[in-house]
Amino acid sequence: MKDPCTNGFKNPGETNIDCGGGCAPCPTVYFPTVQLNLSGTPSAFSAKSLTFSSNTYSLNFSNDSVICQINLGSNGAINTYSITPSGTILTKITNYGLPSSVTRTYYNITDASCAISEHNTTDKRMSGFFSLKFFQAGSGNDTIVVSAGEFIDLNY
Repeated sequence: MKDPCTNGFKNPGETNIDCGGGCAPCPTVYFPTVQLNLSGTPSAFSAKSLTFSSNTYSLNFSNDSVICQINLGSNGAINTYSITPSGTILTKITNYGLPSSVTRTYYNITDASCAISEHNTTDKRMSGFFSLKFFQAGSGNDTIVVSAGEFIDLNY
């Protein structure tokens, strides 16, 4: 009789195929995510990363219409922080992929905060929430509001 923990089937008591219950624990599966509302429109991002370089955590995400980097600072402890303006930038792309595509880059921020909700320094994974407003200096109402921002299980 084949060992139930290596038979390729989910046997009674196992959490998944050949793991959990009386078998070895199942591996943790992560689904890294970045999602937010961009000026009121729900947005998801296929490209996402969290980097730690020069004692700074940077949240990076992009899709066909937005490229963004947010400087989360150097602490990383579970707490609420102001987002650091230096290194925080958003580029908005309109008419992506067309000859007439236009980019507009925003370097100025206001009302910028981040809350680190989980930080596993062993696995180097972090989760948290963020919100901020990007604006063009001297251009009146040219503001992009980032609200309900959330990053989940990003590895750095």
